[in-house]
Order: sequence, then C-alpha cells, then structure tokens
Amino acid sequence: MPSPTSSSHKGTKATASSPNKQTSRPPPQPAKRPANWVAKHDAFIREQAHNGEDAESIRILFEVEYPGVIVSKAWVLERMKATVVGR
Repeated sequence: MPSPTSSSHKGTKATASSPNKQTSRPPPQPAKRPANWVAKHDAFIREQAHNGEDAESIRILFEVEYPGVIVSKAWVLERMKATVVGR
C-alpha cells in the first residue's frame, strides 16, 4: 500500500521542450526599397508614426492600404528614422 505522502502520476509525461524552438523567429528582412515606392507611401508612414503606431503596426496597415507594395518592418523603421531626421 502506498504511503499517503507519495503520489503516483500515471499517464502524465513531462516533455522537455526548448523555449527557443517555440519562440524562434526568422531573421529580419533587410531594409529594401520596394520598386514601386512613391512619396505618398512616405507620407502614410509619417502619418501613422505621428499617430503613435509602432513599426510592425505600420507595416500591417501599409500592406492593407497599399496591397501592391510589400514592405518589411526594417524598411518601415528606416522610413520612420528618415522622416524624423528630415524634420
């Protein structure tokens, strides 16, 4: 008869998983200017940054507003820096 302080965990199995595998992300894309980039795209990024949006949010909003122009987060960050420096 087992003692009252011992416990039996039949059917439960502890799995050893690496948190790095679960949270690993692909390397960031380089800041590359899209071929069809125009001045109104910079204006859109400036406006969204002025409204307090972060780079990833701006990237998502941008791709909804301009589905034909695919941008990376790195490119949005570059454009955000350029618009702040240019002021």
